Amino acid sequence: MLRPLPPGSNLPAIPESRSGGGWRAWALLVLFIAAIAASGWYGKERIVEAWPAAARIYATLGIPLAPPREFGLVLRDLSSSTASEDGASVLTISGEVANVIAEARPLPKLRVILRDGEKRTIREWTHDLEGSDIAPGESRRFTTKLREPPAEARDLEVTFLVDETTRP
Repeated sequence: MLRPLPPGSNLPAIPESRSGGGWRAWALLVLFIAAIAASGWYGKERIVEAWPAAARIYATLGIPLAPPREFGLVLRDLSSSTASEDGASVLTISGEVANVIAEARPLPKLRVILRDGEKRTIREWTHDLEGSDIAPGESRRFTTKLREPPAEARDLEVTFLVDETTRP
């Protein structure tokens, strides 16, 4: 006796994939996310130039931004020394901020970073500069101190803490 075929039973069978193609899709997704993250990190200055509000996002995430090309401020005569004050070791960093363009600029904060021998950040702080603006051609001296600096500190970096208020 003939029985009717159940619906779909006359379609060709689709073999199950045993080649592990699922891992390829995950690998592509991970590569795609990594590419986006790398673009956001290495292209952050260009992103902020095109969309200035992104400076606030980077600041919120704690990602430092380099000053834009037309920033106009430079750091000069940086020096550091360690001395004993009141029985404690104190790291003193001093230098000068100079305005090298023909218009007044707002004074940003400074970011000081201490690194160990492996170039890993071990301590970081900000320093407020005195005054609000710096006139064309003017320079201002600064000094910041850190009591009991980490013994493993081998390198330091001083940069401007750039945000949407200090961008041109």
